[in-house]
Order: sequence, then structure tokens, then C-alpha cells
Amino acid sequence: YGVKADGVTSDDVALGKALTACSAKGGVLWLPAGRILLTGAASTTSLLKNCAIVGAGVPAGNTTDASLGTTILLTSTSIRPFICDISWSVTGINFYWPNQTNGTTPYPPLITDDGSKPCGHVIWEKNVIVNSYDGFKQTPTVPWGDWQFANSVMFAVHEMSHLSKLGDGFSYVNVRFEPGPWLTMCNFVC
Repeated sequence: YGVKADGVTSDDVALGKALTACSAKGGVLWLPAGRILLTGAASTTSLLKNCAIVGAGVPAGNTTDASLGTTILLTSTSIRPFICDISWSVTGINFYWPNQTNGTTPYPPLITDDGSKPCGHVIWEKNVIVNSYDGFKQTPTVPWGDWQFANSVMFAVHEMSHLSKLGDGFSYVNVRFEPGPWLTMCNFVC
């Protein structure tokens, strides 16, 4: 689909096409090692549905050295990168906001819903989120449920999750949260 993963070329459109194809047919999308740059080009927001997204692993510790795995660099301050739907998973990816240094830039959340459809049947495993303003943010009227978070790290994150209407089955196993320059990191209202 044309993903360059060189950290210089905008991969928004190519990754969007790959995710659309995977969501339409179901299956697994394998992402290469390297730096996949998402800049918000062409206002691309990718739907996460019926697809297992698998990276080449994440760097050890808090480094963002993409030669050790798959890193998605996010730089848009206006475009939401991913919209949550049903039946998807993400494994082995480092999500990194390279321009977020002190918590003052409210980048869009990594994953949100579309404002109408439920978000669920999700597996989030062996991923790292670094310098995110918000990790996962829910529209208050849209139910989210059946999420499994495991073996992942969130470092320097303003709010890991902003969830207000939960369905059944939120599981956190071996997940490390580090707020970094922010005072809060989770907002659950159940």
C-alpha cells in the first residue's frame, strides 16, 4: 500500500488504505519496522475494525529507536489518527508524539469513537505510547466494552483513558502508566 516507514515521508494515505482494506476483508495487517509518519495529510482518519494490526515490536525502555521495532510518529494537532469500531487489535507498536515536550499541546487522542457506534472487542497488547496528550477518549454517549489491555506502557501521557460509559469487560494486566509532565493520567467515570 506504499507505507515508506522512513520517518520523513507522510504515510497517512498509505496506512489509511491498508487499514481500510484490512477492515473490509478482516485479517491481519503486518506493519514493518521503521518510523511510520502520520502528519494529518489529506485529513486521513483510519477506522479500526475487523483487523489485527501487528508491528515488528517496540523498542526496549522509553527509547523511540525505530530500528528496534515499529514506531508510529504522530505530528498532527488537528486530525484524529484512529477511529474505534469493533473487533480489532493492536500489537507491537510504539506510538510517539515527537513534538510533545511539556504537555501544553493538546494533540488529538490516539483513539476515539465516531460519536455513534460502539467500540469494543479490542485487544491492546505489547504497545508503548509516549508523549500523548490523550490516549483513548470516548464520546460520553457511545458505549465501549470488552477491552483487554496487556503488557503495555504509557509514558508521559496527559490522560490514558477518558471513558464515561463502559460496557462489560475492561481488563488491565501488566500495564504501566507514567504521567510525565502532567498531573493526571486516567479519568474513569463508571
